[in-house]
Amino acid sequence: MSQGVGGDGGAFGDNALEGLGRNSKVWVSVSTAEDAEEMYQEATVLTLGDKNATVKIASTGAEASVPLSKLFPANPAILEGAEDLTQLSYLNEPSILHDLHTRYGGDDIYTRAGPVLIAVNPFKRVNLYTEQHMSDYRRGVAKDPHVYLIATAAYDEMVKAGRNQAIIISGESGAGKTETTKIAMQYLAQVGGGSGIEGRILQTNPILEAFGNAKTLRNNNSSRFGKLIDINFDRAGKITGAVIKTYLLEKSRVTAQAEGERGYHVFYQLCMGATPQEREEFNILKNVGDYKYMSNSACVAIQGVNDALEYRELKTALGAVGISKEDIHEIFRVVASVMWLGNVSFVEDEDGDNAAAVSCTGKEALETSAKLLGTTPEMLEKSLVTRKIIAGGESITQRLNAVQAADGRDALAKAIYAALFEWLVVQINASFAKEKGYALTTISILDIYGFEYFKRNSFEQLCINYANERLQQQFNRHLFKLEQEEYEKERIDWTKVEFEDNQVCLDLIEKRPMGILSLLDEQCNFPKATDGTFAQKMASELKDNSRYSRDKIDELVFHVSHYAGSVNYDATGFLDKNRDTIHQDLMQVLMESGEKMVRSLAVAMSKDKAGEVENGGGGGLRARAKAGGKGKESVGARFKEQLAALVSKLDVCSPHFIRCIKPNTKLVPQAFDDAVVLQQLRCCGVLEVVRISRQGYPTRYVLDQFTQRFGFLLPAAAQESYGGDATQFCQAILRHFKVRDDTYQFGITKVFLRAGQIGLMEDMRTRRLGAVLLIQRVQRGTVARVVYRRQRAAIIHAQACARAKVCRMRYLHTLKQIHAAKFIQSRARGIAARKQYAKDKAAVITTQMAVRRWRLKQKWRKMEEMRMAATSAADAAAATIAAEKATVLRAELETARLKKEAEAGAARERKEAAEEEERRLAGVRAVAEAEAIRIEAEAKVRGLMDRGQVDAEVSRATLEATAAASAPVAELQEENQRLRAALQEQMVLREECQRRIIEEESVWSQEMETLQSVLASVRRALEGGEPPSPNMMAAIMNRSRGGAASTPQSSAAASPGTPPLGADEAGQWGPAASRSVSASSEKASQKVGMLQTEFETRTRVFEDDAEFIVEVRNGISSAELDPDFELKNLGLRFENWKTEFKVRLKETRGMLKKHEGASAGNSGHNLVAGG
Repeated sequence: MSQGVGGDGGAFGDNALEGLGRNSKVWVSVSTAEDAEEMYQEATVLTLGDKNATVKIASTGAEASVPLSKLFPANPAILEGAEDLTQLSYLNEPSILHDLHTRYGGDDIYTRAGPVLIAVNPFKRVNLYTEQHMSDYRRGVAKDPHVYLIATAAYDEMVKAGRNQAIIISGESGAGKTETTKIAMQYLAQVGGGSGIEGRILQTNPILEAFGNAKTLRNNNSSRFGKLIDINFDRAGKITGAVIKTYLLEKSRVTAQAEGERGYHVFYQLCMGATPQEREEFNILKNVGDYKYMSNSACVAIQGVNDALEYRELKTALGAVGISKEDIHEIFRVVASVMWLGNVSFVEDEDGDNAAAVSCTGKEALETSAKLLGTTPEMLEKSLVTRKIIAGGESITQRLNAVQAADGRDALAKAIYAALFEWLVVQINASFAKEKGYALTTISILDIYGFEYFKRNSFEQLCINYANERLQQQFNRHLFKLEQEEYEKERIDWTKVEFEDNQVCLDLIEKRPMGILSLLDEQCNFPKATDGTFAQKMASELKDNSRYSRDKIDELVFHVSHYAGSVNYDATGFLDKNRDTIHQDLMQVLMESGEKMVRSLAVAMSKDKAGEVENGGGGGLRARAKAGGKGKESVGARFKEQLAALVSKLDVCSPHFIRCIKPNTKLVPQAFDDAVVLQQLRCCGVLEVVRISRQGYPTRYVLDQFTQRFGFLLPAAAQESYGGDATQFCQAILRHFKVRDDTYQFGITKVFLRAGQIGLMEDMRTRRLGAVLLIQRVQRGTVARVVYRRQRAAIIHAQACARAKVCRMRYLHTLKQIHAAKFIQSRARGIAARKQYAKDKAAVITTQMAVRRWRLKQKWRKMEEMRMAATSAADAAAATIAAEKATVLRAELETARLKKEAEAGAARERKEAAEEEERRLAGVRAVAEAEAIRIEAEAKVRGLMDRGQVDAEVSRATLEATAAASAPVAELQEENQRLRAALQEQMVLREECQRRIIEEESVWSQEMETLQSVLASVRRALEGGEPPSPNMMAAIMNRSRGGAASTPQSSAAASPGTPPLGADEAGQWGPAASRSVSASSEKASQKVGMLQTEFETRTRVFEDDAEFIVEVRNGISSAELDPDFELKNLGLRFENWKTEFKVRLKETRGMLKKHEGASAGNSGHNLVAGG
């Protein structure tokens, strides 16, 4: 391809190199051994001649002599990383490339080039698309180049002016067009959202990507079609709907892909994400490589992409845009049928006619495909291996060979998939058309493929580059229009500005009747035409066109000079791709399908092919004329019409351009390949923007800014002579630098200059500023050195004074240290003496403490034993009191029992007496009645008495009987009175017993309180560190004995009304028992006293012996004995006595327990006797 802009040399045909001299920064076009194409390197001018210049390459440091045509001036450092390329002083390829590279290194991926936004793909996530960014651009706070800025400008102009807008996004595969489109759609959905439809519009992206995107060598998600999305808005600026239009789907990718590429994403998504039901119904194979259409490129997966997950997202998106579940099911049925069609293979008969038939390995695929397409395997096979042609009015069936059958199979697969893609777009548009919103204006987003140039370019590349030529022409005209508006606004004579156009190249492609597409359609109408005849036709008809040339080696290759450079095309396959035919037999199979979806796709295909009469080699134009058909519209003609309609639509819109750039071919971040980027800049028209700007007045300054920037370059007198007239001042500046009058114009507020004219002034300004800075630097250095010398002298004097003072201070400090050392030594000796004294004193105190501790331990043991004895006595007294209370309780229970039995006996006797009386009275009455009956009977028999006498007699007899019965009743009443008196005596006796029990309990409580107070006194004495006195212990023992003896005696007293005890009982439980208990208690008390006396005596002996031995040991007393031996012997004697004393103490405790048991038994017997 041609070098493009800048190819005419560094001077751009003008005096851009004027003013450059030694040490000026320039760009040099050089070529390396590795790459034949020339690239740019930064350099510094050493010498500048008439034709050549000597420069020093910055990267290598080598010097080189280069022609001036390969020298390009560099912009000053202040303009590096400029946001707008048109702000650069020098508009040339290396300057533009360097500016983009600088911004890309700082993650500033967006740059303006006049009305164009350049977006460099970062191949990583950048923090530029947050909610805050959206808000800043919407409120007009942010002004940096961004997709949001373009979308905001389009939206604001649409709302304010009521005019349709268009955002045109272009770039080569992998440049980021699809992502840029989605970013723009998301922003517009955010700005114009609220109706809910914006979410459905965004859901179209995964659908179109699944069915229209594929992995290529340049891009893992490459759009293989162009699309125009019209987003409709109402008067309030709210989204009301959308319409999607698609252009030139790459159908050949369905059946064949280049090495390392994939087919459309939906095939792989279905294989990996199909549900078990779908997998069984569609007979989906687990291994993607088992499908021929998907495995012929040896690439079935994309790193980092989950096809199964995207399949589920695709089904969700299809439902979101309004497609029913049944239609979604049928969509994937059709996709599966296309996958299985690729596995239908053919073989030829061996009988010599080369007739094709489905191979054995392809039978399963044929049956599955037929099932999914809703037809029979026989019909599908017949339509694939035979053709019906009409010759001479007769229908003839022709057998196809294996190659022809395979071509028909592939044509069927491509036609079905293309029809399905178009059907999806129609359904999406239909779902948006159901909305009731009123569409007033639209914003159209065009995602179109960029200029393509490969080693081998075919029909698809011609159509794509033709579309880019048309869009570039539309862009050039729009840019020229903006330039005209600017010039008219500033009243600049723009008639002197001439712009070139690419109409010649467009005429070469589309002009009738001798354009490339017209010649291709003409050749397609001839049945015997071939790609070779098409190439010959072009060579003969287009040889005089300056943009066309034929390859001198390959006759099928021709060259077209596009705006971006020359591209070579291979005419092989042009005719077949332009025809894009599918035989009527295959169409008939689809029309007769049992599946509704397949029939609807066939109807859509038949509409596109209306008027087609294909006979496979016979009939030609005459057969078409007889059929009355116009003939099938070719792919090229249809694309030309679509493109014309697209451009017409864009002409009535306000366009906004975004050019996407791919920084490297490895698709990795932070890698900027200058050659790759430069090629795209040429192809996407960015350099065309520069070219148009160069033809006009690209350098523009506001008058005041121009004078402020360059006014100081004039002499001081000249600066003062013009006063405040900015225009005259600017003219003086331009005359001073000898700028030609035809290279600049003055507007109302600005001065306009041709490209490169400002370079000399910028260079002079840089030099003048450099000189000023040099003078300032020298002056500042001189002042700094004088100040340094003065400060140095002052510092030296201050240091001398400081050192003298330090010496004096050190001497005084040394004297103080000597005095301090002496003082410390004296104090240290005193401290050592006091420490020794304290150590000796501590040893003495320790010995005394040990002795006192031993004495205290002995005294504590004595007190502990006495406390235990007191505790035992208290426990014995408490046990005695508890036993007495138990006896009283038993007496109460016995009294209650006797009372209850007496009451029960009295009640029982009363009941028996009443029953007996009742029986007796009943007997008396019976006897009286019997006697009355007898008397009455006798009277009647004898007849001696009248009725009155009889009654008198009966009454008498009754009274006698009643009197006889009354005598026992009186006796019973007397008995009852007697029993009542006895019961009353028992009640009085019971009350007396209760009174006595209460009195005894009161006595016991008083004794218990007294005993507790005595025990408390003993405890206090023990806790005070002194053992209780013998008198106290004797009182405790006497009280214990007295309490134990008095209780049984008081209990043994006879109760009132109780019979006196017999002589035997009194002898058994009376004074004799008391004397026995008292003797036992006295014996136990004597035993305890003896043990206490022995303990005290022994304690005094051992203490005296120990003190004496210690005194002998310390030298206080003198004796003929060995203190250590005697002390050890004393310890052995103490241990032996302690063992014996423990045995006697144990025996005494046993005796005390027996005494307590005897006392408790005596008390119990006395209580029983009292009861």
